[in-house]
Amino acid sequence: MQNKYHSYLKKNSCVSFLPGFGRKWMDRFILLIFFFPVILSRPTISQADTNNSIDHVNVKIMKPVSETIKLKATSIGRLYPNREVKILAEISGKIVEYYFDVGDEVKKNQPLVKIDPIDYQLALEEAKAELKSFEVQYLSSQKKFKRVKKLAQKKIMSQEEVEDLETKVLANLANVNTAQIVVKTAEHKLSKTTVKAPFTGRIADRLVEIGQIVEFGSDLFSLVDLSKVRAKVSILEEDYVHLDKNDPVSISIDAYPGKTFTGKIDKIGITADQKTFSFPVEVVINNHNLLLKAGFSARVSIILTNLENVFLLPVDAVIYENDGAGVFVVNRNNTVQRRLIRTGKTDKNRVPVFDGLSTKDRVIIRGQNNVLVGSKVIISN
Repeated sequence: MQNKYHSYLKKNSCVSFLPGFGRKWMDRFILLIFFFPVILSRPTISQADTNNSIDHVNVKIMKPVSETIKLKATSIGRLYPNREVKILAEISGKIVEYYFDVGDEVKKNQPLVKIDPIDYQLALEEAKAELKSFEVQYLSSQKKFKRVKKLAQKKIMSQEEVEDLETKVLANLANVNTAQIVVKTAEHKLSKTTVKAPFTGRIADRLVEIGQIVEFGSDLFSLVDLSKVRAKVSILEEDYVHLDKNDPVSISIDAYPGKTFTGKIDKIGITADQKTFSFPVEVVINNHNLLLKAGFSARVSIILTNLENVFLLPVDAVIYENDGAGVFVVNRNNTVQRRLIRTGKTDKNRVPVFDGLSTKDRVIIRGQNNVLVGSKVIISN
């Protein structure tokens, strides 16, 4: 037989032209050609039958125990200030002084920066002088109108003269009202030369220098409220349907390993991200000691609900194949059967199983990689 193979190769293969290619190597090449298809056609675990099974393998088993577990959603996000505003100039002018710098704590209504007030003080004085002038004109016309009105009753002055004076009185009163508005506007602008903090917080950024000319709307400061911080995360849709604002929340921060913070769900988004199919959620965390800073990474865990009658298996006991997750169980006659199961998220090296098992099943948790469907096994204590 081998002589025939050698003759075939000499006629049909380039092997015979390779110098030093001896019979020993030629025999190995022949075996590889004829047995390689057999190796490729070896069945998978799920395809194996009892005739090809591996028998008498020592395995360790466990019987599933029904438990109640907490369904948890976990997501990683970032911390943000509870409030953050850019403080803008409401008038134009030259910066003459600022009172706080980056990192400083400020109280509500404390002055932050001073804009040169001279032009606004002069404008206010001018408006007040004009108001005084209009008030004098109004009082004078009002007195004259009263005298003319009495004379008209005695037929000394005509009714037309009375009406002309009355019109002048009303015009002077309108001028007084307009001047009062101009004064209030000038007072308001003057008050804006001192920029105050809208709430208690800390200066995140100072954007002005003394002597700088600012316009209406120019950025002056960035102010943040860190008495509370917000963790912004995304929750997958399968967890979102169980989400409630009263769900307990715990947060771990990379900057403080081993320390856990508690929080409360404040906002639950109603529109999913089109790419990740997840929903935005904001969690508020008390931060009175200011340990937490904006920008810290945060791992947020939300207890969604309690699930009853759940089996917890070691993660290694679950074998995933094309048809899904499954485990090997031992029948009464100590033969192996593969059972499809429905699982949840792995937590601490344990896999929750919702369907496919009962408390009477004997699940292989050690030695499962050495058996096939139909194998007879030896159960170890």
